[in-house]
Amino acid sequence: MATNIATAIQALFQAINEAIGHTLATPSVNGFASRALALCCVVTFFSSAKRGRCVHSGYIRSGVSMPPRLLRPTRAAFWCACAAILTPALIACGGSGGASAGTPSADSSKTSSNDSAASPVLTMPVSRFAVAQSDLGSDFIVDIPATLQLTAADYAKAPVFASAQEGQTLLKQWGYQGGYETGYTPEGREKAVLQGGFYSKFETHLFDDQDGAKKAFDRFATYLKATPGNQVQTAQPVGNTYAAFQRIEGKVPTSSVNAVYHYFLFRRGNLVSVVFTYGADGFMKIDTAREMAYMVDQKALGKANAVEPTPTSNYTPAATPKK
Repeated sequence: MATNIATAIQALFQAINEAIGHTLATPSVNGFASRALALCCVVTFFSSAKRGRCVHSGYIRSGVSMPPRLLRPTRAAFWCACAAILTPALIACGGSGGASAGTPSADSSKTSSNDSAASPVLTMPVSRFAVAQSDLGSDFIVDIPATLQLTAADYAKAPVFASAQEGQTLLKQWGYQGGYETGYTPEGREKAVLQGGFYSKFETHLFDDQDGAKKAFDRFATYLKATPGNQVQTAQPVGNTYAAFQRIEGKVPTSSVNAVYHYFLFRRGNLVSVVFTYGADGFMKIDTAREMAYMVDQKALGKANAVEPTPTSNYTPAATPKK
């Protein structure tokens, strides 16, 4: 029986060598303790590979898959087992084949059509047109402190204006009715970002008429274009007019992977909205921000339910110790 066990262990190590394309030293299997140790190594390897496959077949959010498998099936188990070590390397080559994680995996033809002529006159509350947590899925946490109803006095302080006084003056001229700001954090934070997840932030603003919205759009687009590092991007259009930008700056925390920002600004009638995303370069493209802008536009056009959101979070803070 001992001989049978030794033979089985040697066969398993040979299978591993074939799977990874590399030769592991087959352990000595003389003695019960050595055989047991070798068997534990084999079990650990396949358990790790199984966990790796589970991670890579999961989702960051509904409709957005994790990184596609880039390697032949015979070697996939080994790379999955090493995923935690090699994540930066996989990111570096992730954009070379298939859809990158963090970009829409749905059929693009379903979100590529755009009616550039429709110009509805929308009414408050503007928050009902924003992207809600239910639009993204439960793998995102609402950034409640950053979820705000905006007045002209609030938004006048934004850096798009030279001063709060200028902001107040221009917003009044444009017929600013109000705005809404919210954001979402991926479950897992930076760890999720290194696997294709992303942070997002949304601003949605309403004006008395489309003339005021046009002026606001032009000011916002000019500001984004003039921001150092921002590069103009081409994307499928959304709304009556749009502008898209990308900026690569800094690193994703705890990694050597470049961080990338995308901005998608559009106008529909008297509404102006901007989507910001933050993720890992190699995964993120402008398509993700564009897809979420399209969600806002569909609500503005009355083609999707526009419901005033109730901010919620699936994050439960630790209890405060009693004094």
